[in-house]
Amino acid sequence: MKNLVKSIIYAIAPIKLLYMKYLEHKNKKYRQLYRQFAMDITNYCNARCIFCVNDWEQSHCNMSKKTVKKAIKILPLVEDGRFCFSCLYEPTLNPCFINFLEMIPIKFKQKVFFTTNLMKYIPDEIFHRLAKVSISYINISLETFDKELYYKMVATKNSFFYDNLNRMFEVFKSYPSAPEIKFITIILKDNYKELPSLALKAFNLYRPTSHTFRTPFFSFQANSNMFEIVKRLENQLLTKEIIDNVVNDLKTLNCSDMVFDTRWNIDDYTNYLANKEQVNMNYQQERLSSNCPIEHFTVRLYADGTGLLCGTNETFNLNKIRNPKRFFSSKLNDLCKSGSHLI
Repeated sequence: MKNLVKSIIYAIAPIKLLYMKYLEHKNKKYRQLYRQFAMDITNYCNARCIFCVNDWEQSHCNMSKKTVKKAIKILPLVEDGRFCFSCLYEPTLNPCFINFLEMIPIKFKQKVFFTTNLMKYIPDEIFHRLAKVSISYINISLETFDKELYYKMVATKNSFFYDNLNRMFEVFKSYPSAPEIKFITIILKDNYKELPSLALKAFNLYRPTSHTFRTPFFSFQANSNMFEIVKRLENQLLTKEIIDNVVNDLKTLNCSDMVFDTRWNIDDYTNYLANKEQVNMNYQQERLSSNCPIEHFTVRLYADGTGLLCGTNETFNLNKIRNPKRFFSSKLNDLCKSGSHLI
C-alpha cells in the first residue's frame, strides 16, 4: 500500500510542477502581478481619529501565525512595495507584530510595507529589530506637530507618538538598510493652515522619502455606516478652492517627494449625504466594471483570515486554502484574462 501511495505521489509531482509553470507562463504573458495586497494583522486600533472609516463594533481579532505564514506565500505574486502588512488598523497591537515581520524572506522584503500611528510605546529593542527587517518602507500618520490638536484629532492623550518617532529615527540612522520613512497627512479644517510648516519640519527632522497629503476618503467595505461618518466629518471638510490653494503652497516647498490625493472635497460629501444610495451603487458598479486597474488587481485580507478578491468581488478564507501560491496564481490568471485591457 505504501509503495502504491509513493507511486501516485511521484506520478502527480511532475504534473503539479508543469501546472505551476503553466500558470507562471500565463502571468508572465500578461506581464501582471497583484498591484496591491492589503492585509491587517489585527482589526483593532488604539486611536479614534475623527476621519477614520473603521467599524469599531466588530469583535477584536489578531491574525494567527498560521495565517501569516500562508499570506507570506503570496509575496512572489505581488508588485514591489505593494504588499501592505497592515493598512486600516494598528499592527503594533498584535503581540506578534515584530515576529511576523521577521518571518518575511529576505528576497521579498522590498515588497512589504505597513502603516502605523506609532501611539503605543515601542522599546528601542523593537526599533532595532524593525530596522534589521529591512522591509521597503513604513507609512506613518502625521496630522500635526501641535500636541493639543493631536490629542483632539486622535481622541486620546494616551499616546507615545512623538517620543516613538524621534527614537525610531535615531535608531534607523545606524542601519543603512532600515525601512524608508514615509508620512501620510489628512487635510482637514483643523490643520490645513499648518501643513506647509508641518511638511518642512517633517522633512528637516526625519528626511522622509515621500509625504502624502490627502483628503478623507470613503471606504464602503470597511464600514457600512458611512452616512454617520460623513455627518461627523462635515465641520472638518474644506472646499475645493481651499484644498487647491493648500496643494499649490505645498508644491512650492523644496522638500521630500510629495503625493497628493484630493479626490474628495465638501461638495462630494454633500452629494453623498443627499444621494448616498446612488453613490454606493455607482461605486460598486465602477469597481466591478474593470475600469479601475488597481482595484481590479487588489486582494484584501482581514485579520481573521477571510478576504476579498476586489476585481471579481469573490470572497475566500485563507485558513482553508492548502496551497495559497497556487490558488492566488490561478486567480491572478483569471483576473488577467478578464481585465487584460487594463494591463
